[in-house]
Amino acid sequence: MRIIESHEYVWCVSKTDESLGNHEFDDGVSGLLPFLNNVTCPVLASNLDLSEEPLLAATPLANSTILVVNGTRIGVIGYLTPDTKELSKSEKVKYIDEVDAIKLEADKLKNQGINILIALGHSGFRKDIQIATEVPDIDVVIGGHTNTFLYTGDQPDLEVPESLYPHVVTQPSGRKVYVVQAYAYTKYLGQLDLEFDEHGEVISHKGNPILLDSSVTQDQDILNELEYWRTDIETLQNTVVGRTKVLLDGDRKSCRLVECNMGNLITDAMIDENVLDYTGSGWTDAPIAIQHGGGIRNSIENTANSGTVTRADILEVLPFENAVQKVDLKGDAVLEMLEHSVKNYDLSEAVGGFLQLSGMYVTYDVTKEIGKRVVSAMARCGDCRVPTYSPVQSNQTYSILMPSFLVDGGDGFTVFKEKSIKVITLGNCIEICKKSISKVDPIFSSLGVKTSKICLMIKKKLHGVSSKSSGHHLLADRGCHVVSTTNPLAVNLSFLEPELLGFFTQEEIIYQL
Repeated sequence: MRIIESHEYVWCVSKTDESLGNHEFDDGVSGLLPFLNNVTCPVLASNLDLSEEPLLAATPLANSTILVVNGTRIGVIGYLTPDTKELSKSEKVKYIDEVDAIKLEADKLKNQGINILIALGHSGFRKDIQIATEVPDIDVVIGGHTNTFLYTGDQPDLEVPESLYPHVVTQPSGRKVYVVQAYAYTKYLGQLDLEFDEHGEVISHKGNPILLDSSVTQDQDILNELEYWRTDIETLQNTVVGRTKVLLDGDRKSCRLVECNMGNLITDAMIDENVLDYTGSGWTDAPIAIQHGGGIRNSIENTANSGTVTRADILEVLPFENAVQKVDLKGDAVLEMLEHSVKNYDLSEAVGGFLQLSGMYVTYDVTKEIGKRVVSAMARCGDCRVPTYSPVQSNQTYSILMPSFLVDGGDGFTVFKEKSIKVITLGNCIEICKKSISKVDPIFSSLGVKTSKICLMIKKKLHGVSSKSSGHHLLADRGCHVVSTTNPLAVNLSFLEPELLGFFTQEEIIYQL
């Protein structure tokens, strides 16, 4: 049903082309086939090798398409992040580097006399910039995946722009290429107006994302389509699960980079669910839980509707319907898991594989080489009268609760597929969180109160400011003014340049007052 609904919706809103995204493969190749065979607009991805997926190769999926605008032919080339093989279930699909594939397709289009070329894809802002820099004939790159917000002028709402709209890249030849993204969730509609000369070169540009607030007239055709689902949606929106006294922070720049209290809530809910049915010695058989930051998709505000939490709110946070599974691992596999959590740690990209933890104290040094970033790791005991923490032992077995996405090797966590000793399914993650929220009403989930804390500490002085002083953490903001707080995570850390990253620790309490 989901894929049918999806292609009907795309039929309503799409006028020209679209690119594949990694989530199109969430139901596997077989789940994508109905969409591709029914959608009425071209779907593009030039960097896929479908030789081992003949049914997918037989669909209308194309490398590129040609639009005709006022008599001028425009080539549009699709691309998709190769990370899809780790993020979703693309099975035997093979991936070619985006730049190489787009160059090849651009050459084909140029040979047909097409001088205006647009790259349309889903690989993230950094890759978009690389494409704009390294593909000589490209004029515009329209990207996604990192939900990057670009804007010129005063920001229209809460989102802080990461660059101007469009972001202008100057190629080695001196040509300028224009890169755009428009955030996420259809909150904005990107609008870029370009004027080209007779040689297909941009001579002027203007535009900005349009905030789709109440001032924008709604489309009646879309409203008519949505009417079919309105009753079900309203039921979800009106089903109250609990209340929260605090913002439950599920922002990607929190949960993919540092500890977030939404991550605490989800992992603690897993622990609670397992404890309810446990009858053995000690207090539990699974004292550790993990949740990948990429699986947390939204926040829940404490200021809206008096902090009411509905079933719709939970579905917006956890839309992927993962099961919670209990996995037994040896300690060496646990350490491998933690190393992978920060393998791709990057402030500018905020990758989804960063783990939120319950029941572990972990210290990383992300300035070290990949595979050697775990400085120390402490695990909570389960077969004990009073929970305590001790260093992870390579030969000891640990039971860890986690989403089925990770168990299946999602986000590149192949360690679970390769080294799991035993896997048991508890139930649906959404239902487990709903039950926990209902029980803890109102919620006041915070950072490091009872589970884990992730804190960034600068290894060197920033403009003479020490990273730690008098029991408080000191951080420098963009203007290099000192910010002192007993909760380092109350400070927006996005200003930190990657080269300034040093130790950060994930643990319950890391400072003494």
